[in-house]
Amino acid sequence: MEPMHSVPFRVIAMVGVEDGVFPRASRPRAWDPFAQPAPYEHDRRILDRHLFLESILCARDVLLVFGRGFESVRGQRVPMSVVVEELAELLEPDSTQRSLVRAHPLQPWSPRSFADAARLPYGKAVVDAAQTVDFNGADSSRGAKLRTG
Repeated sequence: MEPMHSVPFRVIAMVGVEDGVFPRASRPRAWDPFAQPAPYEHDRRILDRHLFLESILCARDVLLVFGRGFESVRGQRVPMSVVVEELAELLEPDSTQRSLVRAHPLQPWSPRSFADAARLPYGKAVVDAAQTVDFNGADSSRGAKLRTG
């Protein structure tokens, strides 16, 4: 994202908006001899918040915001960026269960991918992979075991 490039698009997708990643921290580098910012210098955190707002305003039809959501090893929840949480609270102020947020399974061949007929995976390769995976003997925290025979 770049400032002052407010060109409208039908679809805008933002990827990697987890907490601690976006907006960027305003910490100066340890080796920086001019660690104290001058009054005319921009704060990176405020600039990123502005860019997020600008991106929302540029989306004409669809705004897609992607984040990990869950850690891949332990499956613990990874919080989204504070700007995404603020947007969700603004759009759904009285909701504890966010209807705008979709939790997708980690692997596309997961049985959860095939549970909702309206959101079936697209590729034939994903369907083929799902048919070769044994979900009955799988440990859900470790992933599925592939059939060997």
